[in-house]
Amino acid sequence: MIMTGCLVWLSGCGDRAIGIGYTAPFFYYNILRGYQKSLEDLLLAPEFAHHFIEKISDVFIKKQPASLSGHKRQAQLSQVTDDYGDQNGLLISPRTFSKFFEQPQRRSMELAREQGLFVFHHDDGDVRLLLPKLIDMGINILNPVQWRCGNWDLPDLKQKYGGEICFHSAVDNQPRSHRKF
Repeated sequence: MIMTGCLVWLSGCGDRAIGIGYTAPFFYYNILRGYQKSLEDLLLAPEFAHHFIEKISDVFIKKQPASLSGHKRQAQLSQVTDDYGDQNGLLISPRTFSKFFEQPQRRSMELAREQGLFVFHHDDGDVRLLLPKLIDMGINILNPVQWRCGNWDLPDLKQKYGGEICFHSAVDNQPRSHRKF
C-alpha cells in the first residue's frame, strides 16, 4: 500500500526532479548526543565517536537500497547531506571531517550512483574549504550557496567548480541580521 501510494504520488510530479534516499550522519550524531557533547566526542572520545557514527551510518545504509531501488525509474537524485558550515566557516576542520564523516558519506554516495542517481548535497553556511573534497567524493548538486556567509567569491566559485557540479541556491536566503555591509 505504501509503495503504491508513493508511485501514485511520484506520477503526479510531472517534470520536476524527484529525490529519494537520505543520509546525514553528522546531523543525527549532533541530535542524538547533543550538539556540544557531539563536538567534544570528536576530540575527547574519538573511538566512541567513530563507533557511534558508524552505527548511525549503518542505519542509513541499511534503509537506502530499498528506497533507491524501489523508485529508481521515477527518481533522479538522492540526498547525501549534512550541515558542516556556519556563518563564518566550518563547524569542524577538514581533517576531522575526513576522519569521522567522509567514509559514511562516501558509502551513501556510492549507493546512489550505483542506482544511476545524482547526489544532492545540502550544507548550510560557509563550506568552501570542504567543497573540493565533497566534489571528489561525488556530489553533483550543492544546496544552498549561502554566499553572504563567510567570503564566497561567486565568479571564482563558478570558474573553479561550475563545470563539475550544479549550484542549487536561492537569490538571497540569509537574514538581514547576518549580512555583511
